[in-house]
Amino acid sequence: MEENMELQEMREQLELLKAQVAKQQLINDLNVRKMAKDKVSKLKFKFWWKLAICLFGIVYCPWAFREIMGASIGFSLVTVAFLVCAFIFEIITHRDLWSSHFYSNMADFSRRMLRIKKLNALWFKWGMIFIFPWFAWFIYEVYKVSIYEYQWVAIAAGGIVGGLIGFAIGYRLYKTEQDALQELSEQVEGLQEE
Repeated sequence: MEENMELQEMREQLELLKAQVAKQQLINDLNVRKMAKDKVSKLKFKFWWKLAICLFGIVYCPWAFREIMGASIGFSLVTVAFLVCAFIFEIITHRDLWSSHFYSNMADFSRRMLRIKKLNALWFKWGMIFIFPWFAWFIYEVYKVSIYEYQWVAIAAGGIVGGLIGFAIGYRLYKTEQDALQELSEQVEGLQEE
């Protein structure tokens, strides 16, 4: 009889332990979902800023390059085409952030985060490939329209400094977004393994 009581007590303790584990998993799941929502809202904020910058460039660059700098129409059109591509690719890349069932399936959520990360890396690579010949063309355009002997050097130096500052800001945004996407994916996968 005593042995039967001990067995019953062990079963009750096991059930209590299972309930505590289930409760802890639920709390972990809720915490990960809350963290995911917070990070996604930050990603959305950065997304809107990038779109705003693209739109500003699409409107400002043709005017500035043609009216202020006197650059060729081809240069202005290529610049605008690149910015339009960046705008469209940004929308395509981040469309998963607005999915109505975004948080319901955490495995799907993790997969979508990795997809956004992969597409960001692809766009960054192609953007870097584009920017070097574009900048060489920019220098040529500045040289071609310079009135004074070394005017193009001063403008090119300003372009280099501005380009380096822009690259530093852009790379930092890219890197923080990539890190946030990786962290989100890893935390969701860690939750699923528990």
